[in-house]
Amino acid sequence: ITGMICDGAKPSCAMKVTSGVATAVFSALLAMQHKCVTAFEGIIDEDVDQCIRNLTRIGSQGMNETDRLVLDIMTHKTGRCRKHRDRYGYQKTGADYADNTVPFYP
Repeated sequence: ITGMICDGAKPSCAMKVTSGVATAVFSALLAMQHKCVTAFEGIIDEDVDQCIRNLTRIGSQGMNETDRLVLDIMTHKTGRCRKHRDRYGYQKTGADYADNTVPFYP
């Protein structure tokens, strides 16, 4: 899925994986009906290897500024986020413990 970014948030990663799986299934169903995106649209190319190179290029070259911006947003959050987390619940993982005494289970 072109355009989805990683923001380092575990719950949103699960939602993104679900979106990707659902899109893959839907795409397969459409392909079985001979419906597909053509090489005239977006980064799609008639050659699958070129499609992969196009997507790789976006990830390696085009996302540099996005990575910096996401990191800046994440590192400058205010106390509102902590209050929201405490109010609505947050399950700690091993990564949340400084001494790493609790194992991380994804």
